[in-house]
Amino acid sequence: MDLLRPKRKVTMKEPFQAAFSMKEPVTYTFVENDIEVSKEIVKLFESVPKGKFQAEIIRNKGHLTTENIQDYHNFQGLINHCANNAESVNRQLRDFILVISRPEDQQLIMDKTFKELKGIFSNFFHTCPAVREQEKYNTTKKRKVFTKTLEDYISDRNIYTHGCLLLRDADRVFILEIIEEKRTIQVEVSIIILQSFLEITELLRVFLSEVRRLVTTI
Repeated sequence: MDLLRPKRKVTMKEPFQAAFSMKEPVTYTFVENDIEVSKEIVKLFESVPKGKFQAEIIRNKGHLTTENIQDYHNFQGLINHCANNAESVNRQLRDFILVISRPEDQQLIMDKTFKELKGIFSNFFHTCPAVREQEKYNTTKKRKVFTKTLEDYISDRNIYTHGCLLLRDADRVFILEIIEEKRTIQVEVSIIILQSFLEITELLRVFLSEVRRLVTTI
């Protein structure tokens, strides 16, 4: 399992640190299912230092084209697919943990986050005899490939679910902006990275189904 990750690029800086960014929303409309919808493209402008306490914003002289708008709209759709597919993995993981948990613990399981469910699953996965006797899972190193991928997948899912999509004006690169540990973080994303996430979704579905079959046929 080789998950391609969003590339962390920028921790937003305050003005007077010789570098800063600014955002500019641009509204566009489109028709979907015979309904006219208005949305925003948020353009990101980055600065370059001009002395110790000054910086200059870099602007692309070109305007947004119909193609740029369609690319943004399609990219946002791919991100939504990633978030929705991850939620299906979340439900699958929860359903499995409900199967292996005690009846009195099931309400607590329903309140767990995706990350907390992963922790419960990892503890079970690394200690279950029915799992450990399988050749593909019979060493800690082999099992960690799966649990580490699931951990990274959940982290990226949080980016796709909560991130605000920006279009960096200078080079038309897509950026997701998120709040992480009380800081604003920006990460670069691409179609290849999103495709990798969707492919890993399918592998995780198969993996969780396989582990469930091992446990329920004991």
